[in-house]
Amino acid sequence: MFNSKFGKGFIYSLDAVVAIILVTAVIAAFSLSIENRLNPNSIILKKISADLINVLNEKGSFQNLDTQYIDSEIKNVLPKNYKFEYEITTKNGAVSGGDSKDNEDFYSGFAVIYTNEGFGVMRYTTWQKE
Repeated sequence: MFNSKFGKGFIYSLDAVVAIILVTAVIAAFSLSIENRLNPNSIILKKISADLINVLNEKGSFQNLDTQYIDSEIKNVLPKNYKFEYEITTKNGAVSGGDSKDNEDFYSGFAVIYTNEGFGVMRYTTWQKE
């Protein structure tokens, strides 16, 4: 059926090489993913961020996009040994506030929040004080 000077052996070898490359790529991607998920500090920072945003969203702290009010609410809710920086973008513009990042071990993410202008996107970074 396969009439070539390479024969069937070449096809089997090529198939094995492609399979090895694919398996190696999957293992590498999986190990990098596991490493990021198993970092205990990252898990804690993610949980603290989610809790903070949920509490402030439920309290209506983002309604008027008043950064001084949001900053004071963050200080009231966030544990004392953590810092938080944010930027909220809505259809009418963006506001930002919080602390300035001073630690290389941090967690960044985004969340959808509700404001008087409708839905907005909050990009945030959380880290532990040094």
